[in-house]
Amino acid sequence: MKKVMISLLFLVPFIAYAQNDKVTEICGVKFGSSISSAKAILEEKFGEAFNVSDESIIYCSKSYGGISFDFLAFQFTKSGSTTYLNQAAFTVLHKTKTEAEQERERIAEVLKRKYTLVPRKDSNGDAKYLGGTSPLNSNKCGFVLDISKSSILDSYPWSARLIYGGYGYGEEF
Repeated sequence: MKKVMISLLFLVPFIAYAQNDKVTEICGVKFGSSISSAKAILEEKFGEAFNVSDESIIYCSKSYGGISFDFLAFQFTKSGSTTYLNQAAFTVLHKTKTEAEQERERIAEVLKRKYTLVPRKDSNGDAKYLGGTSPLNSNKCGFVLDISKSSILDSYPWSARLIYGGYGYGEEF
């Protein structure tokens, strides 16, 4: 019985911590919010967006959490006429893989102030971090921090990416 009690004493703080790392909002916008309410909050924070569509709001060259991002993309799912903030992706562009890796580590240091990060490897063997807890599924992480190579911008093919979600807001199954 003593062993069970001692085990519980060590386990309870971890369970409590896991409940406190739930990712419920980004940039002052709650995940699950409509595009119209998110747009109003984001305009107050960042000004006019670079691009707004029925399913996304995109900003360029904005700082958040002390980090300068090249792109902040807020993605919405649509169910009938209702939209839900489902994902947010923040990107910093770089010329080399090494620069993107260094940026990933700088962002990780900022995130570690609030979240426990779990190191993993992606399909290419590159380091990535998982952190937080999904607001809809406590068995899933809240965000992924990784690097990526893209062929869209030849002069800046590498990026460090911080991706929150997609969480499943607005999905029927």
